[in-house]
Amino acid sequence: MNQDLSLDNDSMMFVTLFLGILDTGTGELEYCNAGHNPPLLLSPAGRVLTLQPTGGIALGVAEEGVYQSRKINLQKGDSLFLYTDGVTEAMNKREELFSEGRLIKELAEMKGKSIQEIVTGVMGKVSGFSAGVPKRTISP
Repeated sequence: MNQDLSLDNDSMMFVTLFLGILDTGTGELEYCNAGHNPPLLLSPAGRVLTLQPTGGIALGVAEEGVYQSRKINLQKGDSLFLYTDGVTEAMNKREELFSEGRLIKELAEMKGKSIQEIVTGVMGKVSGFSAGVPKRTISP
Protein backbone atom coordinates (compact mmCIF):
# COMPACT_ATOMS: atom_id res chain seq x y z
CA MET A 1 0.00 0.00 0.00
CA ASN A 2 2.82 2.39 0.90
CA GLN A 3 4.60 1.82 -2.42
CA ASP A 4 1.38 2.47 -4.37
CA LEU A 5 0.70 5.70 -2.45
CA SER A 6 4.34 6.86 -2.76
CA LEU A 7 4.52 6.31 -6.50
CA ASP A 8 4.42 9.62 -8.39
CA ASN A 9 3.35 11.47 -5.23
CA ASP A 10 4.69 14.92 -6.15
CA SER A 11 2.05 16.64 -3.98
CA MET A 12 3.30 14.67 -0.91
CA MET A 13 -0.17 13.48 0.07
CA PHE A 14 -0.04 10.90 2.85
CA VAL A 15 -2.23 8.69 5.03
CA THR A 16 -1.73 7.70 8.64
CA LEU A 17 -2.94 4.24 9.53
CA PHE A 18 -3.32 2.00 12.54
CA LEU A 19 -4.04 -1.61 11.64
CA GLY A 20 -4.78 -4.27 14.21
CA ILE A 21 -5.80 -7.90 13.94
CA LEU A 22 -7.43 -9.29 17.08
CA ASP A 23 -7.74 -12.99 17.85
CA THR A 24 -10.95 -12.92 19.89
CA GLY A 25 -10.25 -16.42 21.20
CA THR A 26 -6.88 -15.62 22.76
CA GLY A 27 -6.99 -11.83 23.10
CA GLU A 28 -3.81 -11.49 21.05
CA LEU A 29 -3.64 -8.25 19.08
CA GLU A 30 -1.07 -7.89 16.32
CA TYR A 31 -0.77 -4.28 15.20
CA CYS A 32 1.18 -1.91 13.01
CA ASN A 33 1.17 1.86 13.21
CA ALA A 34 2.00 3.96 10.15
CA GLY A 35 2.36 7.48 11.52
CA HIS A 36 -0.95 7.54 13.38
CA ASN A 37 -1.38 8.79 16.95
CA PRO A 38 -0.50 5.92 19.28
CA PRO A 39 -3.64 4.11 20.49
CA LEU A 40 -4.26 4.00 24.22
CA LEU A 41 -4.99 0.80 26.11
CA LEU A 42 -7.68 1.29 28.77
CA SER A 43 -7.86 -1.27 31.56
CA PRO A 44 -10.99 -1.84 33.67
CA ALA A 45 -8.94 -0.67 36.70
CA GLY A 46 -8.50 2.78 35.12
CA ARG A 47 -4.91 2.42 33.86
CA VAL A 48 -4.22 4.12 30.55
CA LEU A 49 -1.17 2.89 28.65
CA THR A 50 0.21 3.97 25.28
CA LEU A 51 0.78 1.09 22.87
CA GLN A 52 4.43 0.64 22.02
CA PRO A 53 5.34 2.15 18.66
CA THR A 54 6.11 -0.01 15.65
CA GLY A 55 8.29 2.58 13.92
CA GLY A 56 6.34 3.12 10.71
CA ILE A 57 6.01 6.53 9.07
CA ALA A 58 2.84 7.73 7.34
CA LEU A 59 1.95 5.89 4.13
CA GLY A 60 2.89 7.71 0.94
CA VAL A 61 5.84 9.65 2.38
CA ALA A 62 8.72 7.40 1.30
CA GLU A 63 8.53 4.48 -1.09
CA GLU A 64 11.20 2.61 0.88
CA GLY A 65 9.27 2.86 4.17
CA VAL A 66 9.62 -0.17 6.43
CA TYR A 67 6.74 -1.37 8.59
CA GLN A 68 6.84 -3.84 11.44
CA SER A 69 4.22 -5.22 13.78
CA ARG A 70 4.04 -5.90 17.50
CA LYS A 71 1.84 -8.20 19.53
CA ILE A 72 0.12 -7.71 22.86
CA ASN A 73 -2.44 -9.72 24.77
CA LEU A 74 -5.61 -7.91 25.72
CA GLN A 75 -7.29 -8.97 28.95
CA LYS A 76 -11.03 -9.23 29.55
CA GLY A 77 -12.44 -5.71 29.86
CA ASP A 78 -9.51 -3.97 28.12
CA SER A 79 -10.35 -1.41 25.44
CA LEU A 80 -8.34 0.41 22.81
CA PHE A 81 -8.92 4.12 22.36
CA LEU A 82 -7.97 5.38 18.89
CA TYR A 83 -8.03 9.10 18.13
CA THR A 84 -6.77 11.63 15.62
CA ASP A 85 -4.43 14.54 16.12
CA GLY A 86 -7.53 16.75 16.08
CA VAL A 87 -8.09 15.65 19.70
CA THR A 88 -4.61 16.26 21.10
CA GLU A 89 -3.96 19.35 18.96
CA ALA A 90 -7.24 21.10 19.80
CA MET A 91 -6.29 24.55 21.07
CA ASN A 92 -7.84 26.81 23.69
CA LYS A 93 -7.94 30.63 23.75
CA ARG A 94 -4.47 30.74 25.38
CA GLU A 95 -3.11 28.69 22.45
CA GLU A 96 -2.50 25.64 24.68
CA LEU A 97 -2.97 22.19 23.17
CA PHE A 98 -5.38 19.67 24.65
CA SER A 99 -2.37 17.26 24.59
CA GLU A 100 -1.91 13.54 24.98
CA GLY A 101 -1.25 14.03 28.70
CA ARG A 102 -4.61 15.70 29.22
CA LEU A 103 -6.32 13.01 27.14
CA ILE A 104 -4.76 10.26 29.28
CA LYS A 105 -5.83 12.03 32.48
CA GLU A 106 -9.41 12.42 31.23
CA LEU A 107 -9.58 8.78 30.13
CA ALA A 108 -8.31 7.57 33.51
CA GLU A 109 -11.10 9.53 35.21
CA MET A 110 -13.70 7.76 33.04
CA LYS A 111 -12.93 4.36 34.60
CA GLY A 112 -15.94 2.06 34.54
CA LYS A 113 -17.79 4.01 31.83
CA SER A 114 -19.18 2.42 28.67
CA ILE A 115 -17.45 2.95 25.32
CA GLN A 116 -20.22 5.36 24.29
CA GLU A 117 -19.84 7.35 27.51
CA ILE A 118 -16.07 7.52 27.03
CA VAL A 119 -16.34 8.77 23.44
CA THR A 120 -19.05 11.29 24.35
CA GLY A 121 -17.08 12.37 27.41
CA VAL A 122 -13.84 12.95 25.47
CA MET A 123 -15.67 14.86 22.74
CA GLY A 124 -17.28 17.02 25.41
CA LYS A 125 -13.95 17.71 27.12
CA VAL A 126 -12.30 18.68 23.83
CA SER A 127 -15.24 20.90 22.84
CA GLY A 128 -15.24 22.59 26.24
CA PHE A 129 -11.47 23.06 26.12
CA SER A 130 -11.54 24.71 22.70
CA ALA A 131 -14.79 26.68 23.17
CA GLY A 132 -14.69 30.07 21.48
CA VAL A 133 -11.67 29.22 19.31
CA PRO A 134 -12.29 29.31 15.54
CA LYS A 135 -11.84 25.90 13.92
CA ARG A 136 -8.81 25.54 11.65
CA THR A 137 -9.37 24.56 8.06
CA ILE A 138 -6.83 23.15 5.65
CA SER A 139 -6.73 24.58 2.16
CA PRO A 140 -5.70 22.46 -0.83
